[in-house]
Amino acid sequence: MLSTKDIKTGGGGTPKTLQPGNLKVKINAITLEEFKFKPGALNLVLHLEGESQGDEFEGFWINKDDESLGRHKGQVGKVRASEWAYVDGETKSGIKINRDTEILKFIKNLCTEIGMDTWLDSQDGKHKTINSLVEKFNDDKVFKDKW
Repeated sequence: MLSTKDIKTGGGGTPKTLQPGNLKVKINAITLEEFKFKPGALNLVLHLEGESQGDEFEGFWINKDDESLGRHKGQVGKVRASEWAYVDGETKSGIKINRDTEILKFIKNLCTEIGMDTWLDSQDGKHKTINSLVEKFNDDKVFKDKW
């Protein structure tokens, strides 16, 4: 028989991952990940880190394969930019949806929020794919130290 009594949950100390709620975070990276259930669909994923949890906090390694980079000072999490994957399609009312345009809308709104509209404007006509633009966004660290 399966017992539902005396089930221990949680652990000791502060969790290493972000918990739901209104948080002050910074973006460490933005990536595109394939949505495996629909060919051509992509999720735009924000890699976030919360505020420093103090000297006693032992966060995840910044890079598990290169421990010389140290650990995150705050809780971390990966958050999708949208509840649904971005994909080309058409609504029931016949409105055409373009995956890359929808991703660009999110990036434009993000650039506006962090005061970096000029970066997005400077990328006009320089990328053949949305993947290339997102890689450049990461390489340029447009979001660096923006909370």
